[in-house]
This record gives sequence, C-alpha cells and structure tokens, in this order.
Amino acid sequence: MPAGLGWTIAYVIAVATSGRVADTVIHEDYVRAYEAADARGRMLMIACVGDLEGKAARKWKKWLADDQIRNLLGDRYELALLTTDSPVPSPDGEGSVPLLEHPGFAHLHGEPGLIMIDLTGRNESSYEKVVFLYPFEGRYHVTRENLIEMLKLPLGTLTQRMLIFAVRVHEDDPRSADSEALSLLVNAAQLHAQYQADIQLQGHHHWERRFQELLAELPDDVMPYEVCAESWPGETLIEAAHECVHSWRQSSGHWQRVASKTRFYGYDMKRGSNGIWYGTGILAIGREVDF
Repeated sequence: MPAGLGWTIAYVIAVATSGRVADTVIHEDYVRAYEAADARGRMLMIACVGDLEGKAARKWKKWLADDQIRNLLGDRYELALLTTDSPVPSPDGEGSVPLLEHPGFAHLHGEPGLIMIDLTGRNESSYEKVVFLYPFEGRYHVTRENLIEMLKLPLGTLTQRMLIFAVRVHEDDPRSADSEALSLLVNAAQLHAQYQADIQLQGHHHWERRFQELLAELPDDVMPYEVCAESWPGETLIEAAHECVHSWRQSSGHWQRVASKTRFYGYDMKRGSNGIWYGTGILAIGREVDF
C-alpha cells in the first residue's frame, strides 16, 4: 500500500439515476483513493486528465450519470479524478513522481486517459496492479460505449483484459469472449503467448500436446481451438491488441473461431524483445460447431 501523500481530497457529485439522486464520491488524491479502494476491496478507476475542468473531465463525469454505467459501477469501484502531474508514490518508495511519469502507467505513453487498478483481492495475478488503461483522445479512445465494455471485463491481468476488450469492441461483434474466462484456458493462452514472445516467432507450436492436455480437462461436449496473431513491430499495447484482432479478421479460419460463441475462453498477449506483441486465444467451442 502506498505511503500517504498529503491530505484527503474528495468531493461528492449528485447524479440523477432511475428517478432518484445518488451521491458519488470522487477522490482528488491518489493515495487516499488507493487506500479507500483497497480497504473496501474495490477496483480503482482513475480519470487522468490535463485539466480538472476540461473536456475529458466533463465527459467522464457525464458518463457517471448514465444509468447503465452506474449500474455496472455499483459498489465495485472507487473513483478518482486526477491531473497528469498529480503526485503518486515513486517506485522506490522515496517521495513522489507525477502520475504519468510512473512506470506503472507507461502504456498511456504520457497521454491522459482512464486507468484501472485491481484492489479487489480476488485475483492473485492482478491484485494491486494496473489492469486496464485507455486514452481519452487519439485513434483508440474512451467512449461511452467502450467504457461500458471496460466495466464488464473479467478479472485478469492488463494484457489479458486488453485483448479481451479488443475482441469485444470489434465492429463485427465476435462472440468468443462473451462467455466465461476459464482459468485453465487463460493460463494456457498466457503460457503460449509468452512462448511465442520468447522465441520471437508466431505459430501454434506444440499444439498437439496442448490440445490433448486441455481436452482431458474440459467438459466432454467441447473442444479447444487456438488462434494466434502478432502485431507490427513497435506498436503500443493498445494498438497491438486491436491489430491482433484485425489480423484474425483477415483469416477466415481464425475468424470463424473468434467470431463463434464459446463455452469458455482465454486470451492473452506478450511482447517479445523484438518489439512485437504475440496474441493467443484458446477457445472451448461446442463439438457440434462445424469447422
């Protein structure tokens, strides 16, 4: 847990929802927001903006008044509105650094955006880690519609959730990530994405062995299928996630799997030392599906 930095700063906004007025606390101090989320076992959502009264801040506050978004937030999120230079504890525990200079938020590349930190304590691999971030401006940016998808993401690591998100928001509405993220498949996708990154080569390496191992653990009426993709060199995490899904869209075989309904799924992506991200999806699809 981070050391304290100054006094608690928070305010309350009243928003109309379902004919009533509800109070929503929005912190303006990183440490206090973090501590509140950790104490309550919540996800921490930070709106990191250039100006607390600017366009991005106003847009985010407007979304908080949306009934569908409020229902998804429920009591699962602690909220904070911070500027890009808000002080956060430095990685070495000595003093503070501006928010967007902290390496934990490096995937925003210095741009304002939404940040989510998992303080629910329900997933060991993601607890106390950044599990999602997305810019307010640019080619890929936060909208009301994709904020709703962000709030629906299952627990998991940043790379897992980013690739799941990219699948779910694709314009052709693939269905493979609409079911349950099964730890068996998530772990298998993570391991194979890392293997491809380690050898810097995309492919279904040793799939026959993995297929048999997964088949033995899955229900009898489903079969595992694997899809793999890679980004262009030098793409950011966010760009690469969307590029992997775009690559699958260009392959009829891969897309048939990504687009189909599944019983379970697992997605992950890892970056090799060559600057290329390698994505893997492992999908449990009913045996009646004709491939």
